[in-house]
Amino acid sequence: MGWTEIVFILLVITFIIWRMLPVKGLIELQPNEFKEKMKSGQLIDVRTESEYRNGHIPGSINIPLHSLRRNMGKISKEKEVLLYCQSGMRSKKAAKILIGKTKPVCYHLKGGISNWPFSLKK
Repeated sequence: MGWTEIVFILLVITFIIWRMLPVKGLIELQPNEFKEKMKSGQLIDVRTESEYRNGHIPGSINIPLHSLRRNMGKISKEKEVLLYCQSGMRSKKAAKILIGKTKPVCYHLKGGISNWPFSLKK
């Protein structure tokens, strides 16, 4: 095995570990905790528009991850932000953006909407 392959493998391992690390300022909530927190926070679905139309948590607004930076004005400065996506990966990315720009703390649904045991709205 040459140096090129070793460097490539190390880069892949580093990338995987980096993606798994917790996001500073992001609090993961189980579904029951998330549902309780929804009463006082702003709920944001960061999935695509078509995923949102196929079923979303009632009371959420759809701001897809790819458009989050240009839609920051839709996010309340007064309320806590609760994020969710399909599995939890995109909501973690969204939290990194928000924590760096406007919010010191964000919450997200652990496991995403796939882990949501309650009813969805279409």
